[in-house]
Amino acid sequence: MYGWGVDDGSDELQVCTSDCQAGISGDAAGQFSLAGDIAVDSDGNIFVTEFGNNRVSSFASNGDFRFAFGWGVRTGAEQFEICTEDTGCRAGIYGDGAGQFAYPDSVAVDPQGRIYVNERNNPRIQRFAPDGSYLGVLDVGGHGGISIAPNGDVYYPEPDFDRVIKLNGSLEFVLTFGWGVLDGAEEYQVCQAASIHDCRPGIRGGGPGQFRRPSDIAVDAQGRAFTSELEESRIQLFRPVPVTSILAGPDGRTGDATPTFELGSDEAGSTFECRIVPAAFGPCSDGDQHTTAPLTDGTYTFEARATYQGATDPTPATRTFTVDTTSPALTVDEPPAGALLLGAPGSPARPASRRATRTR
Repeated sequence: MYGWGVDDGSDELQVCTSDCQAGISGDAAGQFSLAGDIAVDSDGNIFVTEFGNNRVSSFASNGDFRFAFGWGVRTGAEQFEICTEDTGCRAGIYGDGAGQFAYPDSVAVDPQGRIYVNERNNPRIQRFAPDGSYLGVLDVGGHGGISIAPNGDVYYPEPDFDRVIKLNGSLEFVLTFGWGVLDGAEEYQVCQAASIHDCRPGIRGGGPGQFRRPSDIAVDAQGRAFTSELEESRIQLFRPVPVTSILAGPDGRTGDATPTFELGSDEAGSTFECRIVPAAFGPCSDGDQHTTAPLTDGTYTFEARATYQGATDPTPATRTFTVDTTSPALTVDEPPAGALLLGAPGSPARPASRRATRTR
């Protein structure tokens, strides 16, 4: 273990392997005050939230102190700072500024080494570079745990709203899941929308897929999410829900009576089903592409949905298009060689241009 005085009680950062003792609480470099959550990056570096010091501290895998970040941690100034053992460290200043903390709660590290921190008293997630530099903030968040999927997606529970949020690696909202999050129905639902504000709070309870103050989450290498709850004494397992997209294909009017659509999913390895509404879904004609059967002239709605590890996208991707094979074609008549176009009296003659006509 490591911490101040853990080996012999001295007022310094120590590493202890046997006969260890409690650490000495404080705000110096490498010292802890109400240490909270821990995350480890791919190089073995460790990040610890400090509830009592309103900062995040980082250590090497051997226990050496690397740095801490938060407001005023180096000089006490009302600004974001990074401190090291050489500069000396102090407790961070409580608040809601950029890079500031109001009781940092959970921490996670993504595949690029970026650090994500949420706070007990600020509804947001802040992101920092591997060296602790401030990167940005998402002003939606809870004070539950944070977990990063192997593809960089960010998951976190909202204990006060009884649902789990999924963001992509750019901190853009992807979906939320829980009971009633789509339309308020008394059932498990997934809401995919432009914003979390377009989805509903979850309905609190103990049903399958329902939450009663979800508190923490972990995502494994397969993208499966494991959640805990403060009031239900259980762990629930959720398979990743793929998000389907139509990457190519007609959007509007087309003269092709057998159009082809190209499909995508945010979960690699997804399979796809397709249909022309109101027909039933069936396998797409060629994996992640689908060419329709011959269509007569008219307006159609094409839908596709991805399935990954048994979980199917509940909100299919949709494209509306019109097949029109009878619209007049545009042809160009070439003028006779050497023909001149006469303008107004007194204006010079100029070569005749080509003439466009429409034929059926």
